[in-house]
Amino acid sequence: MKTKHEILTALAHSGEEKILLASLLDKEQTCETRGYATSTRFLSMSERALCTEAVHQAGATGHALFWGGYEDAERGIYLFYPDYMDEESARLSAPLALLRAHKSRSDTLTHRDYLGALMGLQIDRSVVGDILVHDEGADIIVLEDVAEFILMNFGKAGRKNLSLTREELSDLRQAVTEEKRGTGSVASPRLDSIASLIFGLPRKDAQARIEKGLVFVNNAPCLKPERQIAEGDRITLLEAVARAGDVSPRGRVNRVAVIREEDGQRGMYMHDLRSKDVFQSPCFYLQQNDIVYVEPKYNKQDSGDKAWKVSTGILSLISAVCTVIWATK
Repeated sequence: MKTKHEILTALAHSGEEKILLASLLDKEQTCETRGYATSTRFLSMSERALCTEAVHQAGATGHALFWGGYEDAERGIYLFYPDYMDEESARLSAPLALLRAHKSRSDTLTHRDYLGALMGLQIDRSVVGDILVHDEGADIIVLEDVAEFILMNFGKAGRKNLSLTREELSDLRQAVTEEKRGTGSVASPRLDSIASLIFGLPRKDAQARIEKGLVFVNNAPCLKPERQIAEGDRITLLEAVARAGDVSPRGRVNRVAVIREEDGQRGMYMHDLRSKDVFQSPCFYLQQNDIVYVEPKYNKQDSGDKAWKVSTGILSLISAVCTVIWATK
């Protein structure tokens, strides 16, 4: 078991990560010393991976769990619970609320419509968990302390009227996860081989995306193409770059711009695809007619190495997810 200082020194590579981990470890210590449950705000996949390692190094895995309101939630909070509680009671005590947005059946709204409207309320992304879209609207998981505010102020999404009700988490309507399956054989269950098979990529391209941090295994970034994949592992590929043909060697993955027109005016949002902040961006879900631009490293004119630019109809920064299912002998 390591000290707080040792964990921060080993894992925090930026001021933001230091603040995140320090807060996490403080909550764990509060639970340990005062005997009541504590929790973080919602974490992105990258934040979750970082916090999971910190919890492991702190020796707190026995009374900590990641929970987003349902199994397999992408966004969730870290819960620390005292000895007199078990995992089930900790989940039931989690400070989460389920809000159901009801829309007209004739209206079509997407995840980005709901998320964009919520961000328009000037609330932080960390208070909103998964948004599960269904035919009648969407189920939105939020922190308890902002539930009433959202109920009072969230009345429109994508210019369509909504009505909100509060429901029990047990009544959550889970969206169907779209998964990709590939059939074939690989020489070994390496990540690059499996990703190449599932996503239909040349193995060299799969390796490049893994090394750039665009591939997640079980919600944690993996930079090792040689990692051995087990049955049931979950692989996620960030598709904005993948579908657009990747970034050329002269493209800067830390300078990716999304140009969006809003109310007749164009605005530009800059992203670093290597940073966890990309998951918090209002452009994580792209909109029709957005333009994605990757800044080149050099000013040299070369048509083969121009930064790519895409007018989006199908492009999305949302992840494509596959669950690996294969037989071992």
